[in-house]
Amino acid sequence: MKITIINSERNEKRYTREELEAFVAQLSDGTYRQQYVRDFNKEVCFAAEWVKLNGELKAKSHNCLILLSLENLRDLSTVEEYKRLAILQPYTLLCFMGHDGHSLHIVCPYTVSDGHLSETALLNAFRKLHYIYSSQLGTPLAEHEPTFETCCKASYDPQPFYNPVAIAIVVSSQPEDSPEFRPMQEDISDYNYPEEIPGLSLRNSRMRRFHDCLDAVIEKNSDLRNDEEFAIIVLEQLADGCRQIGLPQAWCARVASFIPMFSESLDTNAIESAFNLLPYSPLKLRPT
Repeated sequence: MKITIINSERNEKRYTREELEAFVAQLSDGTYRQQYVRDFNKEVCFAAEWVKLNGELKAKSHNCLILLSLENLRDLSTVEEYKRLAILQPYTLLCFMGHDGHSLHIVCPYTVSDGHLSETALLNAFRKLHYIYSSQLGTPLAEHEPTFETCCKASYDPQPFYNPVAIAIVVSSQPEDSPEFRPMQEDISDYNYPEEIPGLSLRNSRMRRFHDCLDAVIEKNSDLRNDEEFAIIVLEQLADGCRQIGLPQAWCARVASFIPMFSESLDTNAIESAFNLLPYSPLKLRPT
């Protein structure tokens, strides 16, 4: 099976084809790490073998491979832990660390039940595998829905995982309903607190991140300032942003309760509900 290596130079893309096994070997021997000294533009496409004919890009063949990604991981140990979990899944053909050292790429095979390969079958495979891996790894994967041109940066991983007999997931060429992964609220403990900002205490680091998130949400919704539900909109997006950066939810709810924008229009239960400390109920303004 051949995949496509894409090299961007002078605003032009050059396409070469390479055996998958050779690419795996180059992941581990540092080929791409050496090239990154002068070339950060090499990408790899697993879904198809692309060629340029008379200046037009054409797919020479399709590989029935899906690329999944985990992004914005904290450090190398986190990448390795998620790799360990991905390796346990029978659909994992290839698993390797991303070029930035803070991401993980997972390649899985699929097959189409009626033999008709299409964008719909590709999307069905992505959604089904996205749900499986998000559930098994306990965290949502990146939502970049695929095309046959989807690619990622070529990388270096001294120990990539490669299983040429991985099981291919079966999908239809017709639209399918796939379940949506909904992460469970995690217990808050010190391991997932944000790292301290240099020169600041842990408390002040959290406060800085909280207010940075609040300022960003207010700016994003600045055109809604006169909306009577402006406080609700800001609070819900603030809570979501704080969860994404790992701030402890109980602490965030307590800080939010002292902010006049929220405390003057929402009661304590509403604020805590936004941060998932109480069963969710639609937020309502406090009666005036």
